[in-house]
Amino acid sequence: MKKPIPIIALTVLLLSAVLSACRAESSESSSNNEELVKWAEMIVSVGTIQSSFSCPGIITAPEEAFRTCSLPCREPEEKAVRNLYGRVFNPGETIFSDLKAVDHEKLVQITFKDQQAVLTLLNVDRLQVPVKIPYKQLRDINYLTEVTVSFEGKSLPASIESIGYQIDAKQIDVILGTTGAELLPGNEVTAEFILGERENCMFALKEAIGRDPDGSAFVYVQLSDGEYVRQNIVCGEEFTMQENGHEWTFIEILSGIRDGSRIRFQIAADDPSAYLYEEFFN
Repeated sequence: MKKPIPIIALTVLLLSAVLSACRAESSESSSNNEELVKWAEMIVSVGTIQSSFSCPGIITAPEEAFRTCSLPCREPEEKAVRNLYGRVFNPGETIFSDLKAVDHEKLVQITFKDQQAVLTLLNVDRLQVPVKIPYKQLRDINYLTEVTVSFEGKSLPASIESIGYQIDAKQIDVILGTTGAELLPGNEVTAEFILGERENCMFALKEAIGRDPDGSAFVYVQLSDGEYVRQNIVCGEEFTMQENGHEWTFIEILSGIRDGSRIRFQIAADDPSAYLYEEFFN
């Protein structure tokens, strides 16, 4: 089963992009040139596009997120206490006997000794995700940047708590705050930073758009008889998505073609990312 790119998967729902690769068949190209390029196609649709990038992270919890409580517990009561393991309690909710939750607390550890139950509670609203982002992305984020954390197919809200100031290996440290009853320290997650969004616009991959020397843009669009002809277009903003080290750049198309148009373009046959076109857009 092919593994989809989460960011692209969101776009495909609105984009309906379909790419297919085949060898170039231009009568004007020599056989050598045919081996250097492939044709790709996509359907241009109106939808919503996001500019974003993502990076891996691991859930952590600061020391102050934990609370340890001790309460009397006779042997007949041990079973009832053990059954509480893993539960998340709301603020003010009774945990056991006179013990009440202070925050959204998850019971993560129980030990028994000398008729005492020692409970370790984790405030699931105080979880953190340290991540390293490329230094070049530092100019694109601030403390108000929208961030989400993905874990086992679920998207959870997050926020930026700290942005570092020291560069290491062209990366910089950022600490995110997040919340999730299903999360525990050590869980591997993916953090996504949303840099911008445009709704109800038509867009295409940057590779699909040609440029004349004067900067004017064009595409090769399919006619009803299946032939492709050059069509001038007017472009808007660029939106770049980054996933697992690969960047996808889309360009907004303001005019020149219609919603649902199929366009054709060439990609280098030896492009190391060429397989991604086929895997994620077919």
